[in-house]
Amino acid sequence: MQDKRIIVTGATGLVGKALCEELNSRGYSVVVFSRNSQMARKKVPGAFEYYDWTPGVRGPWEDALDGVNAVITLHGEPLFNGRLSQARYERAMQTRIVGVRELVSAMLKAKTPPKSFLVGSSVGIYGFEGPDDEVVSERTPDGADYHATSNAVWEHAAHRATWTGIRTVYLRTGIVWGKEGGMAANQFIQFKRGWGNVIGEGLNWLPWIHSDDEVGAILYLLENDHLSGAFNLSAPNPVQYRDYAGILGDIVGKPVKGKMAEWVVKLRMGRAADMLLRNRKMVPARLIEAGYEFKHPDARPALRDLFPMK
Repeated sequence: MQDKRIIVTGATGLVGKALCEELNSRGYSVVVFSRNSQMARKKVPGAFEYYDWTPGVRGPWEDALDGVNAVITLHGEPLFNGRLSQARYERAMQTRIVGVRELVSAMLKAKTPPKSFLVGSSVGIYGFEGPDDEVVSERTPDGADYHATSNAVWEHAAHRATWTGIRTVYLRTGIVWGKEGGMAANQFIQFKRGWGNVIGEGLNWLPWIHSDDEVGAILYLLENDHLSGAFNLSAPNPVQYRDYAGILGDIVGKPVKGKMAEWVVKLRMGRAADMLLRNRKMVPARLIEAGYEFKHPDARPALRDLFPMK
């Protein structure tokens, strides 16, 4: 009988909580790796096991990897949570890199290594050197800026798993829209108060994805074990910021008229500003080719689903 244990790091986050809930409903035995396993029990109830896990720190979690079906990594400090200084950005990326590297090392020591390794990654692999209208697919070369090189190191940390025969999938995620956190949820509150703005001319692209599809795509890639390599996790129809802002304004009944200068965004967001001002027109070419059907392919109905207004 196939082992149904699935290890999830970052299980207490926006995507992680929803993913664990869906895994449980499908009969998997979820094993949560968290910095604070007691807190994780409260935030992610119903898991099979909980382990204290800190990137770079050895412990009992290493033995838990033996014989599991898959490992899914979603850990890492959110990059859209307040101003992102250079130091905080480097710390957040280092945590992601070290976490993946240590997991791979433990996998390779296991008597029976996991069958699959789904590694969190991001649109940042393509660099934030826009904005431009170039369509970015998995065939697009990696970028050359700081974000791209950091993401490349992040993905490279998982390469040893691939070389030793573990099916490895890179989850190159865009901007996840969810009800309980993330960019859209935070900005919905601002727009509802009448504080919504277009940034500059609003031509910058948002490679968004509804949290339902983020979870759905991860599960699809988990359960279709012939698929491997890099997959862009974003909706098939990215939008420009001016259109996104217009939709949010329509939903809350407060049309957006103001503009925010780019320098203000840079001052408020620090390193994270590039992700908003110069993001990419990313599309999920391989995911569509593989047969995944999006529940929310278009921005307006996706945002209305997340934030219904009477």
